[in-house]
Amino acid sequence: MSEESKRPLFYVDFLQNERFKGRERELAALHAKLQQENAVGIRPAAAVSGMGGIGKTQLAVEYVYRYRDAYPGGVAWLNAAERLRPQLLAVARDSAFDRRRPAATRF
Repeated sequence: MSEESKRPLFYVDFLQNERFKGRERELAALHAKLQQENAVGIRPAAAVSGMGGIGKTQLAVEYVYRYRDAYPGGVAWLNAAERLRPQLLAVARDSAFDRRRPAATRF
């Protein structure tokens, strides 16, 4: 098995914003919340909420790039506003094709 195929899944529909600055407190709080485990070892869900245009998506995008190594099983970005099945099929198809690049750069 090649080193490339051993890399964890990283399927994210956004490129990292190289100009992202600040929000360290929010990133750390989100990470702390997602690293908690309950009695059966399932990670809790976390939500980023607020008015439109305040950077919720950018915060989530920065989080997945910054903390991706904390998830050795991989990261898959799914849009809760869309149907789940087609997204899961796309993750399976595209991640098998190329795990090295973010999903946003594959097409």
